[in-house]
Parts: sequence; C-alpha cells; structure tokens
Amino acid sequence: MPQELPIRVGLFVAIFASLLCIIGLSFPVPYGPRAVTGTATPTLLQTPICLRLRYEGSEDDELPGEMRLRSAAGLGPGLYAADGGPESMRLYNYSSWRPAGRDSIDVGWHHSPVLRLPVAGDSLIGRGAWAGLAPLVEQLVTPKDFRVIARRYPCTKFIAPAS
Repeated sequence: MPQELPIRVGLFVAIFASLLCIIGLSFPVPYGPRAVTGTATPTLLQTPICLRLRYEGSEDDELPGEMRLRSAAGLGPGLYAADGGPESMRLYNYSSWRPAGRDSIDVGWHHSPVLRLPVAGDSLIGRGAWAGLAPLVEQLVTPKDFRVIARRYPCTKFIAPAS
C-alpha cells in the first residue's frame, strides 16, 4: 500500500500536465488591446486626417507608411474608412479606424496589428499590438507591442493607393 501512493501521485501529475498542454494548444483566449468605448465621435474628423507613420520595435516591414482617416462609414458597425499610402499593398484600401475612448483611435485592417494613436496634436506617439484570439501557447510566440510615431500632414499631398 505505501508504494502505490507515489505511483498514483505521479499518474495524476502526468494526466494533469497533459490536460494543461491540450487546453493551452486548443482553446483560444483573447489577447492584445481591448476595445475601449467612450465619448469620442467621428466629429473629430470634419476633414480627413493624413498621417505619416513610422514604427519602432516592429519587425513587420509591410506596415503602411501613410494613412488617410476619413469620416465615411467603414467595413463594419462603429468603423470608419481609412486608406493606405502609395507604397501600401491593396489590402490597406480596406483598413478602418474607430474611436478608442475620449482621446485615442484604433486603426487596423484584416490580419493586422491594432495601431492605437492619440488624437490631439500634430505628432502622435502611440503603440501597435497584435490582437485577436489565439491558443495560449501561440500567444507566447506572438510578436509583442511596438511603438507607432505618426505625424500629421496636409491631405492635399496624399496619393491614394492604386486600386
């Protein structure tokens, strides 16, 4: 009887560890910046806002260098239209933005990081982060947050991406 107890404890630990691994690989959990609601409205954009974007700490070289934010309806409820700059891929034609509280906006597109930027000032320093649902184990290897530096410029100089 005394020798059976260590075997049962070892079997329990092995089964418990296996279940944790299966759960960590199978069940998605949310990660990244959460949607923030507040009193921000698209009245912030009576006219389009054009931004030149620079990134620090991101290894994704396909992020847009320019974006134009518009007050037109975007691709879903609560989303507003955004356009990528001239070097952007066609995918950035389908980007959008939304208010993220009283002083920030979120900009994103399909399978992109969320770019959270403040709305006040000509030089905007925010952050970018991947967001969505993924298994816990995958989140350990997901790229971390990075810094986004945006500078406003006149939209008359914005060159719309080719369709």
